Amino acid sequence: MASDIAMVTCARCGTRYSADRDSCPNCTLAFLPDEASHTRPLKRLPTIPPHSSSASEELTPHHVVLLQALPSGMCITLPHNAAVILGRDATNELQSNYSLVPLDSLDAQRHGVSRQHCLIERRASGLTISDLGSTNGTLLNEHRLEQHRPYTLVHGDRLILGTLHLAIFFGAVDLPPAP
Repeated sequence: MASDIAMVTCARCGTRYSADRDSCPNCTLAFLPDEASHTRPLKRLPTIPPHSSSASEELTPHHVVLLQALPSGMCITLPHNAAVILGRDATNELQSNYSLVPLDSLDAQRHGVSRQHCLIERRASGLTISDLGSTNGTLLNEHRLEQHRPYTLVHGDRLILGTLHLAIFFGAVDLPPAP
């Protein structure tokens, strides 16, 4: 009889047990999920920093889009593609027509970011974000997004993917003068 319960094997004693447990029932070794494992539900809600957005800068075709991790300040430039997925690098598991922007360098697994967490699309009307049915949800300026519904992003918006805090910025690119 097949079981739908995910199982893991303890690295210390070899006991197989349910992935829903935090530690091995035999030797009590804490379960440490690897990067390719499923996204585990968080045991706490994300901390929401104060937000004041007076920015309303429109996105133009000449702008680059930056994601800044908070509080580290690390920045990721999004590709100029029409649409990208933010998530974790799950090699050869992306079943989509969109490029993946992996957030693994920001400790995405620990923050509860799903492999295909959200979709950011550059449209004629601006930039939108849609939660792709992630395990721990997406917040835009402290408001939880409904799954698969696009929301408009503006310069200075704050995102929370699981508990991973990001700010989004649009920046104009200085193009060299034509010869």
